[in-house]
Amino acid sequence: EDHSSSGELDSEEVEDSFDSEESVELSKKEQRRKEKRKRDAERFQEDQANRGIIYISKVPPFMKPEKVRYLMSQFGEVDRIYLTPESSQRKDARKKRGGTKKTCYIDGWVEFKDKRLAKRVAITLNGTTVGGGKRNFHAGFTWNIRYLPKFKWNNLTEHKRRMDQTRQDRVRTILSEGRRETDMYMKRVDKAKMISAMESKKKAVEQENMETKKTESLARKQLEDLRSQFKQREIVEETKPQKVKQTANIALLQKAMRPSATSEPPKKRKKSNS
Repeated sequence: EDHSSSGELDSEEVEDSFDSEESVELSKKEQRRKEKRKRDAERFQEDQANRGIIYISKVPPFMKPEKVRYLMSQFGEVDRIYLTPESSQRKDARKKRGGTKKTCYIDGWVEFKDKRLAKRVAITLNGTTVGGGKRNFHAGFTWNIRYLPKFKWNNLTEHKRRMDQTRQDRVRTILSEGRRETDMYMKRVDKAKMISAMESKKKAVEQENMETKKTESLARKQLEDLRSQFKQREIVEETKPQKVKQTANIALLQKAMRPSATSEPPKKRKKSNS
């Protein structure tokens, strides 16, 4: 039993030693990774600090980024290039005037891997023609180039992001103003419709009253015309009855009712015994 317990202890010690060695190895690897990342970051920062950017304030018409890279690469190693394309409104206006459908660029930025070379290129090319012979379309155009000290590519991306944000804010403001103006216009339209409906209703009532008055006046006129067609009888004055003298009539009545002297009184009828 003692031997078995001692063997188990030895195996556990060996495992612990392996674990410790593995942990040490992992920590060394992690430390090497950290050191490598640090060296890479330092190398990247040094490389970015050594780079220089030139600004082309006016790109020759219809010159593409590929040609700008080709022309600038003749003076040194070029890394990144960005040219600002023209607005769609400007392009559409040129199309309507019968111009070309190609895309033009307004300005641009060129990044050289050596800032001293970038500064020398800007000083040398500024104010000179593009050159390249008569067959070159851009031979007669003049370069407008400036070196940007202490300006890095992340500043350009930040500037572009701010410009995009400003453009979005401006578009949002224009849209909100447009919606507000549309709401005001619709309110005015509704108010005008309501006023127009009220006026039309008022006119309809007035027209109806006028038609009613015309109808009544026409009916009265027709009635008067109808009455004028029938002839009225002349009014006969009533005559008062003449009073008859009652004196003569009364005398005649009294004389007729008085019994005469020669006439005998009427005989009375005898009563029969049977």
